[in-house]
Amino acid sequence: MACMGGLKTAEELIKRNIHIIDSNCKFCHENSETLTHLLFECEYSFLVLCNIIPSFKSFYLRPNLGQALQHVGNLPAHRNFKNGLLLALNASVYHLWMERNNRRFNYAALSASTLIMKIKRAIFFKLSGWKDGDAIKGWLDIRHTGNCMGSGQG
Repeated sequence: MACMGGLKTAEELIKRNIHIIDSNCKFCHENSETLTHLLFECEYSFLVLCNIIPSFKSFYLRPNLGQALQHVGNLPAHRNFKNGLLLALNASVYHLWMERNNRRFNYAALSASTLIMKIKRAIFFKLSGWKDGDAIKGWLDIRHTGNCMGSGQG
């Protein structure tokens, strides 16, 4: 959905002539909510992404989703490692979008560190069903972090 412009960010709703009261990013409350800002330009989301995929720190400028996917695809790494990174990127995008929705509609917010643990936990359990999942967990430095599903106000 994110790759095809299907996520209903404030920017997308405005393009469709749908009036919204608050078009600011739910993470930083400072910038307009565009997909690129929400996933990469916002300090909150970029902190989350860089903790999940540390190689994003090497970008001179913040990437967009297409550039992030291209970055993973162009890495000189084993196919299984790339698949693990793609899983991590997809899980990050999904959980950032869910966090945005929780903030927008449920008025509940997780700290970046709690969201990072939640994403890593989801990746850990998903990789548990993969043939080379244990090796990929090691490459991605993903370990079981216990329960991170608390109230997470922060």
